[in-house]
Amino acid sequence: MKQFYYRFIIPENQLSPYGTRYWHSPYHLLAFYEARRAFSASFGISPEMHEKLGLTIVPVKATQEWHAPLYVPKGSEVAALIEVAPVELGEKHITFNYRVFKEGNEHKKLRVEAKVTIVFTDMKTGKAVLVPDWFSVHIRALL
Repeated sequence: MKQFYYRFIIPENQLSPYGTRYWHSPYHLLAFYEARRAFSASFGISPEMHEKLGLTIVPVKATQEWHAPLYVPKGSEVAALIEVAPVELGEKHITFNYRVFKEGNEHKKLRVEAKVTIVFTDMKTGKAVLVPDWFSVHIRALL
């Protein structure tokens, strides 16, 4: 499978407030959300597409394993490279794997690894629905 990477510039307000300047873990899921949206956009799928059909995407499970800090030197812009890969497609869910690296790290030292399971839900009922064909066709091609 061809890897998809999303470049996420780490904002100053997402750095640890406890002295050492590293990307603080509570913000990783926000970045994974942005990365998944960019991944979907690479297939021409926008949030407006599913909103027009009355659907929304909801994360229902997330696990994260921290391997090493991603330090941000004072006064510099640092980007995380987030690798996005679907790893499971069910009738009503998709699980994505996310791997985080520091941009420019030639050794590709893994900083964070996570799995996030999402479901499409009906905006009116809030209930999970089948993963739409126009989305699952792209995921199936990558598995």
